[in-house]
Amino acid sequence: MNLADGIILFMVALSVLFGYRKNLIRNFFDFLAVIVSLYISSHFFGAFASFVVTVPGVSHLMKFISGTIISKLQSLDSETVFTLQGMKDLNLGQDFGAFFERGSFFTEKSELVFSELSLALVSNVAAIVLLFIASLFVIHLIGSFFENTNKMAGLMGIERLGGLVFSTLRGLSYGLVVALIVHNLAGFFNSGLVYDLYHQSSFATMFYDSGLLKALIW
Repeated sequence: MNLADGIILFMVALSVLFGYRKNLIRNFFDFLAVIVSLYISSHFFGAFASFVVTVPGVSHLMKFISGTIISKLQSLDSETVFTLQGMKDLNLGQDFGAFFERGSFFTEKSELVFSELSLALVSNVAAIVLLFIASLFVIHLIGSFFENTNKMAGLMGIERLGGLVFSTLRGLSYGLVVALIVHNLAGFFNSGLVYDLYHQSSFATMFYDSGLLKALIW
């Protein structure tokens, strides 16, 4: 067991702990929120990235990052250019191939220099995170409307048992997110701590190889 396994077990335990006293419908929507949010954020972040950079606050943050960090990378712009096919040919994995294809990287230009690619990486990753959080919020809000409608007289034991099942599933769905993150981080290394974070993890490798992530994000 390594750090990734510990994080996954902690998230499952925390999900069960907080979900035990919630009713069945609320736990169901909490579980559904993670799955649907993962699907939405992984499929539609490209269009959202083009929008989110215009939002006040985010646009100022992007300008700050561009002026303080990305501008220092402009010295590398003359060394190479990047294309969509070129990014796919790097063989970083199917996740990254889908990321560059669905993102907003090459929607306006077929070629990007290093600083442009770096800024696009920031905006697209931010879009994934914000879209995931926004989707969670909306589905949780919908779930709150149904939370008080399933008080089943005489069936509290069944309701608690069903809530326990869905709270466990919610924790496992967060485990899928952890597995996705550590798998792609490990893809940049051939050995070392980050590489072992995925390859030495029993749960992360099991979750990633289960096929559930492939069904959700590809």
